[in-house]
Amino acid sequence: RMVKLYLVPGISEETQYGPHARKEISEIGWVPLKQLPGWPGGDDSKQKFVDVRPFVTDLCRWVEEQLGNSRSRPSSSSK
Repeated sequence: RMVKLYLVPGISEETQYGPHARKEISEIGWVPLKQLPGWPGGDDSKQKFVDVRPFVTDLCRWVEEQLGNSRSRPSSSSK
């Protein structure tokens, strides 16, 4: 079975999500990354995650790249 993970940066944490069809994911919401199984330095949440672990290494790398990119960009106040 193929599983896909989509990353969409810049969405407000106030945005509400939910399933739209029967037998769809039971709950959609925001989760701190450190609660994901296998996240470096994480706190091993008691939440149930399905098929997340295979994505953690690449997700961690992506987050580090995004943080590095945002730190290297000049802020708009420095113009």
